Amino acid sequence: IYYRDEADVPRGSSGKPNRQFCEVQLQDPFTGEELVGNDVEGEVCIRGDVITPGYYNDPKRTAEAFDANGFLHTRDLAYRDADGWYYIRGRTDDMIMTGGEKLSLLEIDEILRSHPRVADAACVGVAHERFGEAVAAFVVLSGGLTEDDAVAILNSYCIEKTERWKRPRLYCFTDQVPRTVAKRSKMQGEMRRQLEGILVRDSDGVTTLAKLRLRQAGHG
Repeated sequence: IYYRDEADVPRGSSGKPNRQFCEVQLQDPFTGEELVGNDVEGEVCIRGDVITPGYYNDPKRTAEAFDANGFLHTRDLAYRDADGWYYIRGRTDDMIMTGGEKLSLLEIDEILRSHPRVADAACVGVAHERFGEAVAAFVVLSGGLTEDDAVAILNSYCIEKTERWKRPRLYCFTDQVPRTVAKRSKMQGEMRRQLEGILVRDSDGVTTLAKLRLRQAGHG
């Protein structure tokens, strides 16, 4: 992706593909289907002579990164406007499939952080026995709320700001959201490690991590 003249680049765009050197597709990150319309978000996939042939001495990672048609899956999410300009929106790690619907975790991050009683928040996908995946939210509170009050307040707030099905199904209240100076996916890896083995079973409600652990331990 390149710029011809920066003065002509729309605000927020990462540029247009240079078709002399590579071919670019937007693909559905879950099905691999090519997305041909405009303003449709998908994974940026590239193919061409200037693209790396793979990871050095690592055939497993190479096989994971390239599809059968030779496209390198960058894990960047973007959309293309009617004039062919591309806009990066996030990473495939920021998308989950819940109840058959695609959901951006960044959207829920932003909603939670906009609440005046939240100092910081970040979301990750966790296993859900009914929906496949659901949103788990790590939240740092800025006020003296109890966990029960915070769950009720944040649940109502999310429903007010977005569609009900997008709300977090699990809350982990913490003093600090796991973050790294590198990729967000590594932060999500740490969040998933902390939630390892947790399966959200109360498909119609919202719970807290502490209560979920008690229930899984057989205490109600």
